[in-house]
Amino acid sequence: MLITGGGTGGHVYPALCVFNSLREKVKEVEFLYVGKAGSLEEKLATESGCPFQPIEAMGLPRKVSFDLFRSMVANAIGFVRSLSILKSFSPDVIFATGGYVAFPVLLAAVLLRRPFFLHEQNAVAGMTNRFFSRFAESIALSFPETEGIKSPRAKFTGNPVRAEIFRVSREEALEFFGLKGDIKTLLVMGGSQGSIKLNETLLRSLPDFARFRPIQIIHLTGRANYEEVKKKFEEKKDQLNFPEELVYRPFPYLEKIGYAYAAADLVVCRAGATTISELMALGKPAIFVPYPWATDNHQERNARAVEKRGAGRVILEKDLTPEVLFEEVRRVLYNKTALRLMGQRARWLSRKDADKIIVEIILSLKQASELLQSTAEETEETEEWEWLSK
Repeated sequence: MLITGGGTGGHVYPALCVFNSLREKVKEVEFLYVGKAGSLEEKLATESGCPFQPIEAMGLPRKVSFDLFRSMVANAIGFVRSLSILKSFSPDVIFATGGYVAFPVLLAAVLLRRPFFLHEQNAVAGMTNRFFSRFAESIALSFPETEGIKSPRAKFTGNPVRAEIFRVSREEALEFFGLKGDIKTLLVMGGSQGSIKLNETLLRSLPDFARFRPIQIIHLTGRANYEEVKKKFEEKKDQLNFPEELVYRPFPYLEKIGYAYAAADLVVCRAGATTISELMALGKPAIFVPYPWATDNHQERNARAVEKRGAGRVILEKDLTPEVLFEEVRRVLYNKTALRLMGQRARWLSRKDADKIIVEIILSLKQASELLQSTAEETEETEEWEWLSK
């Protein structure tokens, strides 16, 4: 099995979840992850024990420029390299999770008639998955109403999530952060890079929270913003004389995100596919502030799909103020019925077994892939392959 897809954790984590699930179910499987050298996918695949081979790849810029030429050259090199890898590795099936790095690999797969399986994480399909969906043996969707893919071979499977997020109890999480079990806990995070807008809005809303009721806040600021946020909080704390009932715990980033999830009663966050899938699987109510510059505005589409089912609420970044943030949090966090119903609906929306569903579909494709592979080998022109290799 060859795996490809990357650029962001949203592409890589689902791929590695399926890798781990298939490795557990079928012992004798040979894997290979193909991605960009020095990338997140190389780091995470290597850490997971999955062999990795690099190719050249570059995202296509939206405007005509010199970068467009560079991208075309890089992807052409990546395509030729992908042809060589697919020929030598000869996978039974390819599992692709999208991102620009998957494009040259899938193009080579089409030319060599290698069967592949796509997974789309967002409510709006990315360019690579949209383009290759017409050639795919099967397509897994994280949202039932995913836009951009209209195929009878598309199936709603959900988005695979990391098993480790389920391994932390609330008691362990509260002890980890030094928090109390009888006070509501709010988790605020702006993604791996953090969000300056969300950070500043939270800091400005702290006086309202402090005056209202006791609250505990875990704040993941992003590594680049941590020192500035911590400094501003200390200044604000001295100026306003915050009561002891306000507990504020800032962190630049948490590798063990399961602890933050387990401690939280409510989460305020971006609306990336992985974050949403993990929160839904855990039954965590959430208020989403979608990243406004995401490609095809897919984060807002993700968040609206959850909001439509009553499992979350949405605040657009242009509407985000300290007053709006405080009011939305207050309405949910201190309303037992709202909190409980949102958590229940989140669980109903989730597919905790998404990785297992995808593995079953992949295994069902094996027999068909062997037939396609034998046909391709019979009709292949040796001279053409030798020319392409050179």
